[in-house]
Amino acid sequence: MRQIYLIIFLCIYVLYSFNILGANKSKLPSFIIAKTGNLPLDKILAAHQRELDENAKITTSFNQMALWETEGKSFLLKLLWSLGYYSATIDIKHPEKSDRPTIIFQITPAKQYTIRRISIELLEPTAKQAAKLHLPPLTWLTLTADMPVVAAQVLAEQKRLYDFIENNNCLLNLEVNHQVTIDHILHVVDLAFTIKASSTAAYISKLSFDGLQKVNAEYMHKIISVKEHSCFRRSIVNDYRVAIQKSGLFTMVEPVVTPVVGSDAAVNITFKVKERAHRTVKAGTSYSTDLGVGINAGWEHRNFFGQGEKVNSMLSLTKVEKKLDTQFEKPFFLIDNQTLKINTLLEQQNNKAYTSQGVSLAVLLERKISSHWTAGTGGKYGFSRIKEEAKKDFALFSIPTHLAYDTRDNILDPKSGIVVKGEASPFIDTISFNNKFLKTAIIGSGYLPIKTVLEPVLALRAVVGSTFGIATPKMPATERFYTGGASSIRGYGYKLAGPLNQKNDPIGGRSMIETSAELRLRLNKDFGLVAFIDSGNVFDLAYPKFGGKLYVGTGLGLRYYTGFGPLRLDVAMPLNKRRKIDSAFHLYFSIGQAF
Repeated sequence: MRQIYLIIFLCIYVLYSFNILGANKSKLPSFIIAKTGNLPLDKILAAHQRELDENAKITTSFNQMALWETEGKSFLLKLLWSLGYYSATIDIKHPEKSDRPTIIFQITPAKQYTIRRISIELLEPTAKQAAKLHLPPLTWLTLTADMPVVAAQVLAEQKRLYDFIENNNCLLNLEVNHQVTIDHILHVVDLAFTIKASSTAAYISKLSFDGLQKVNAEYMHKIISVKEHSCFRRSIVNDYRVAIQKSGLFTMVEPVVTPVVGSDAAVNITFKVKERAHRTVKAGTSYSTDLGVGINAGWEHRNFFGQGEKVNSMLSLTKVEKKLDTQFEKPFFLIDNQTLKINTLLEQQNNKAYTSQGVSLAVLLERKISSHWTAGTGGKYGFSRIKEEAKKDFALFSIPTHLAYDTRDNILDPKSGIVVKGEASPFIDTISFNNKFLKTAIIGSGYLPIKTVLEPVLALRAVVGSTFGIATPKMPATERFYTGGASSIRGYGYKLAGPLNQKNDPIGGRSMIETSAELRLRLNKDFGLVAFIDSGNVFDLAYPKFGGKLYVGTGLGLRYYTGFGPLRLDVAMPLNKRRKIDSAFHLYFSIGQAF
């Protein structure tokens, strides 16, 4: 119980330190928002209460109270107008007795205005070219007569209309705006979307690059392949710019669109670019109570042969593992959406489950099926010498295959989206040819942002693995499933959350299950707090034993956000603590979120 009290104390201390609990706000006024009538504004007004409080913190004046009253009233009136309450009034009151300055905003919303008629209008000179423009009918609009006038919905409809016209026409210039005519007597508005566009259809005549030094122009044309006389759209130019930036080879990408002299339809596009340094030396460290201090050092080249090839070599050292991992990636290999990956690995492990030395070579082809789907397959050959009770050599050939779906908004610190990956690898031992097995796994993570104080994100993760065609004792120890540790079940030692032998060493298994849940809170720009719970186990069966015993760990974490990702500090303790096996708690420090 002492560990639980310690974690709770640390949590409360951090919250007080960052002014989340018990902060001294006596100098700020207490704002009360009240309204008359039965209109459904309570939730909306309550949601903006915090914004009103935040505005008060930054307003300064000789007559501070008067400024808070003026700014607060202006803020609330703009909010009401955006919801269609154009006749709303606000009275300011002050309670006679109060421990701190108090301002009451008494709101009388009046009637919410509705749409009387809606139209799409072409402005000159676009009106003369109306027959050449592909426009949607009025029935395509989601806004209709008699609907309330809500600014957010009007702007969303305007953006939707712009996208339709942009995607269905080839236009050099396009502007879509809206005009609102208010009738205060009938409490209605006339809404008109106005369109102004170039008079002729535009196409791309030439695409070029200015500023290339070591990056080959041929590679750039693979990134943004443009056919002759392709339709020109402003959105396409932005898509091209984003694609170039994603290559990671440039610090500046600036598109310049120039009409071709003597033509009223053709344009040239030039991307002014500035190359970044293509070589990077990396160094980092990690720490956990079960593995000790870890040191990482690496070298990366992002344009090895001038065509965006990546070479990444990383040396990792801990007291239980030493490895040198080198990867080569060749984009646009044979076809535009395919990447060749070659990986070599030298590895030595000395953990409680086994000791091993090994070397492997893998050649893989990965194909981008769509913006979210990726698939890959190839061949891998590795030799290892493993010692458990006795030494044994393995020479494993496998065909690793995967299919992944990824909608995350950020890889290092995701706040929304999901990622699901399915893996399958058939193995054969080329020394004896007796060991044949199929190893599979499904890994999934999801991230749900919650729009409230501290910007919480609920992060969930689950892993299920199974192995077929071999018994656990005959399976190479390096290919068995294990759980426990910084990237698995926190609170337990490395690979210790599972079955043990008589010496209390982990034996691994043919199947496993892991789950993790984190509630991530953003205290301010630099710091965040995380509460988490992990669970899982390893099984001797080919399938995980759902409903069986699970090892559970829980704890708190602190995050420090940097430009290259969050620094992570986690404190976790086991809820299924085994005497003389598990420690009271474990401490983990590394870069990036746990998942």
